[in-house]
Amino acid sequence: MLIILGDAAKKVPQFQWDVSIEKIATLNPDIIFISEWNVGDAEERCTAAGNVTATFCSMGAKYTIEIVQNNLLMVADALNKTEKAKELIATMNERIASLKARVLSAGLDKKTVSIMRVRPNEYEFATPMAPVMIQSVGLTVPKGQFSPYPTPDDFDWSGANISLENLDKAQADYLFITVDLDNNGALEALQNNPLFPTLPSVKNNQIFLVETGVWNSFDYIANNTVLDQIEKLIIEPAEKAN
Repeated sequence: MLIILGDAAKKVPQFQWDVSIEKIATLNPDIIFISEWNVGDAEERCTAAGNVTATFCSMGAKYTIEIVQNNLLMVADALNKTEKAKELIATMNERIASLKARVLSAGLDKKTVSIMRVRPNEYEFATPMAPVMIQSVGLTVPKGQFSPYPTPDDFDWSGANISLENLDKAQADYLFITVDLDNNGALEALQNNPLFPTLPSVKNNQIFLVETGVWNSFDYIANNTVLDQIEKLIIEPAEKAN
């Protein structure tokens, strides 16, 4: 992942999996943010390709709130917005603490939350940051449905897989389903599966469709949106019920 700031950013597509370092060099960007997963020899290659004066910033890619906040601070430092970033980080930490207290007060601290991603003809438990945000406020992701891991290379992806045949593994009080827009009918197949209505979350009407792009994201804004939805869909109803 590369994020380029400066006039050069206008010439680069908004999203690309494969970006040519050499091509980036010809755009003469001011700052290049690059994920630590992809950094490799990017700086050396970019510099060798031309007279590049850009500042390189390697962004953390481990799935923790601290790394998300550190990345925000790194961007802010580069843009001379450090104090604003510190304010945002403090606000986020205060909010998490407040939501955690409300979870406890509402008797939700023993409740479990499953997160299932619906891909084209494929299903899996959890997405990297969503379970982290769920657990940060005192809710629980069932054992076996999420394994904390620092990078994709350190994660046993086999534990995340689920299929229509073993859908009953999704045992939890609440179920968030993140849906890829191009899921190729996989959501309909899930909803029509005979095991689907047997899930506790479905029986109790505690199932929520949310956007994969938000719940799978690794950034301050998306993670706060996840907190918004946790508050609105789980915490506030429980408080009203009490």
